[in-house]
Amino acid sequence: LDVCGYQQFCPYWYNGFVAFRFTPPGWYFFAYPLYLLFTDVKVATSVAIILSFLLGFFITWYGGKKLGLNSLQRLFFFLFFAANANAIRGFLRTGRPHELLAWVIFFGLFFTLLWYKDKKITLRFYLLSFLYAACIITYVAVGVFASLLLAGLFLIKSGKERWHIVLTTALGVVLTFFWTIPYLLHLKESSLLATQQATWLLHFTPDLLLKQSASFVFPLFFLFLFYLSWKRMPDRRHLLFFLPTLLLAVFYIFRLNIFLPVFRDIFPSPYFNFFLLLSGYLYLQLSDNTFLERITHGLVLFGIIISCVISLFFTPYFAQPTSAAEDLLTLIPQVQDTYFILDLPPDVYDKAIVAYASIYHNKTTSAGYYQHLAPSSYLESLSQLGHAMDTSDCSTFTTSLTLLNTTQFISYTHCDFLASCNLALTTHYKGYCIYTSEQHKQAF
Repeated sequence: LDVCGYQQFCPYWYNGFVAFRFTPPGWYFFAYPLYLLFTDVKVATSVAIILSFLLGFFITWYGGKKLGLNSLQRLFFFLFFAANANAIRGFLRTGRPHELLAWVIFFGLFFTLLWYKDKKITLRFYLLSFLYAACIITYVAVGVFASLLLAGLFLIKSGKERWHIVLTTALGVVLTFFWTIPYLLHLKESSLLATQQATWLLHFTPDLLLKQSASFVFPLFFLFLFYLSWKRMPDRRHLLFFLPTLLLAVFYIFRLNIFLPVFRDIFPSPYFNFFLLLSGYLYLQLSDNTFLERITHGLVLFGIIISCVISLFFTPYFAQPTSAAEDLLTLIPQVQDTYFILDLPPDVYDKAIVAYASIYHNKTTSAGYYQHLAPSSYLESLSQLGHAMDTSDCSTFTTSLTLLNTTQFISYTHCDFLASCNLALTTHYKGYCIYTSEQHKQAF
């Protein structure tokens, strides 16, 4: 945002892209003043995360109080959502502060909708349009889930109140037009539609064991808690309010969401967070009056223990730069043109190197960090380049370099192959090499 601006051409990844055309800008608007204050990306990001957690806590404290939750219940609800293994892994370990901020905004929307669930809608309800819009432009998946709750409120209201909900929702959508219209107009220029994140639900492999287990446990637990709350309060309005989310849970369990536009493009973590948030609220509505409710308290305690175990033993800690990564970073300043990195040591994360090179050295690569910024045809060319190197196919390799407008190549174990393809050695350092070929550059 600071260097490229909003909706402006940015040269650093994929031979250039339009900044924020496909990336929701909400979190970046939130964090940018912090960057101006601290002039350091890492510090600004860390402070933004801390502020997001604090804001989420205060919204929970105030909103929960309005709904009649006591102090312990409010604290439990916040920690149940923000301190579980999925949240720690997603918001902190894999670095999704934008999703964290979107859920914080969602808290405000959620508590307000619950308030109006049993109250008459007033003109102040229209203020929700700003929260709804903020959810969408911060993290689209959270905006989609917010739409389900608005739909639930619509089902339990009638007459003019329904018109208030429709107009509030419409106003919220209109407020996002500065971003969503360019996004939709150029959507086919990205690979977003081809990704279909939800298809992993059909892959039962050992590396997906925890995710597959969670994809059944979280929606089932939500359905179970709703059943208990329905037994305790068999109110038609209660059922209708949660009906859209109940249907989503059923669809998710049976993997039917992979056939639904928009929902098939949401990867697992936001689903898990959504079901956990709803489950946390429903859990607080229970008492100790029945055997099933007492069993549920035990299940929640067991779940908390399992979450702690997963966080301690299965969630990786933040990776420290290895000597191999430090050696590669010393080479980055020597890159003079559009480059491509492939075949690095297993303890070096290529996307981290790419991000570092663009932030601290203004280097341009034909690859990038977020694949959705590039069209599928471009990503296929990147894949062909890697395959050509693996099969020692110089002809395809040099052709791909031309197509990708790439003149410099950084490698670790395929330096001999690069030399055999008539590329000139620029530098060699501790196993790494940079090869250059001006003849493969073309107007892109």
